[in-house]
Amino acid sequence: MEYACGGSIIDESTILTASHCVYTKSDVLSVSRVSVDVGRIRLNETSNYTQTHAVRQIIVHPRFSQHSIINDIALIKLSTNVTMSKYVQPVCLWTMDSNQTLIVGRSGTIVGFGLNERDVVSDQLKQALVGVQDALTCIASDRDVFGTHLTTDMFCGMGQNGASACNGDSGGGMFFEVGGKWYVRGLVSFTPLNANTKPCDPRKNTAYTDVAKYLDWIKQYIDQRVLSFENDVLHVDYEEKLRLFNFETCGLKSYSTGSFFESIGYVASCPNT
Repeated sequence: MEYACGGSIIDESTILTASHCVYTKSDVLSVSRVSVDVGRIRLNETSNYTQTHAVRQIIVHPRFSQHSIINDIALIKLSTNVTMSKYVQPVCLWTMDSNQTLIVGRSGTIVGFGLNERDVVSDQLKQALVGVQDALTCIASDRDVFGTHLTTDMFCGMGQNGASACNGDSGGGMFFEVGGKWYVRGLVSFTPLNANTKPCDPRKNTAYTDVAKYLDWIKQYIDQRVLSFENDVLHVDYEEKLRLFNFETCGLKSYSTGSFFESIGYVASCPNT
């Protein structure tokens, strides 16, 4: 197995990722060729917080097209439930207003093991701040790419200080803190290639699938109780959130900065996929 993409824990048995992460040139990957790790902050080291899960189903958006990267969103259903802890927690789905103008100019956080400045997969989980740009500015920055591929179900983001999503960060989320909780609003989809080195160009925008535009589709496949609405009143009796799922705590900020970022799940697939 080798590292392939990022993803986010949505409920006990569901990982949110990008469709192109789980698609071959002709069809969806076989579940036997994919596994999901959570609780890992170093790619080549396990710890007491690390869990590995087999996959029972991969659900690609029915209108996904690998030729145009539209509807680049997928769900991975795990064979076994994720054990929640202080270090492994779900992120909240964006159930608020999906108008993109509300996030333009704001900075979201992305995390991943994608290619670093030396164009090699990072062993340490990285994080970066990414500012959301309006569609016209994004298209003007590279008309050849964004003018033909950007849709209303995507948005663009530019990293700060030369930081950017890159190959291997695909499927990972862009997270916004709202009212003390973390919400996933975007999924890393694509970025223009660097004309010289071929991997991503950190000086250019990255396109993100807008998760808020797909909420109705996602809701078909997840535990409805994880949806966080302002007027929700739901009480769950649980002991220290180990094996039982607390439906009130998606996206809560943990005791330390590292704890939140350890909650990200990522997808590993066999070589040459």
